[in-house]
Amino acid sequence: MTELPLHPAIVHIPIGIALALPVVAGAALAGIWLKKFEPRTWYLILLLQLILLAGGGLSMNTGEDEEHKVEAIVAEELIESHEETAKLFMLISALGTIGSLGAIVAMRSNEKTGRYIMAGTTAVLVAAAGMALATGHEGGELVYRHGAAGAYTAPASAPAGQPRGERDD
Repeated sequence: MTELPLHPAIVHIPIGIALALPVVAGAALAGIWLKKFEPRTWYLILLLQLILLAGGGLSMNTGEDEEHKVEAIVAEELIESHEETAKLFMLISALGTIGSLGAIVAMRSNEKTGRYIMAGTTAVLVAAAGMALATGHEGGELVYRHGAAGAYTAPASAPAGQPRGERDD
């Protein structure tokens, strides 16, 4: 077996965070709106967004590094589609990060405006979660339907004591 790729391990960071963020942001928003949480609670949302962006950037870099090896097995247009979906996921996530930062800034001068920006940002985070699912689905299709993992696996070995190419039927 050859060296395993880093990309499949890294992609779970931004995908997992993207799926959790709408729930965490919704809870934070509700708590802030009901004055159960301090507005500074939203810093957690911004921190998670920054981790998502860092993990997403690393995922895209590792995907680019491994793309050429996988292209020997999987059609380039399938890989490009996955890459374009990932770029859209990152764009929407970046918009969510900008919204999170905007909400924090707005809260300092007008709490009501800040809360509305938080609500809009939470909606963007739902869209980012949807794109995370789409990106992950396409990646899974590359591996499980189109055989991308074959770029990193050696042919199956024969059972002990039996030469390759021969089988007991």
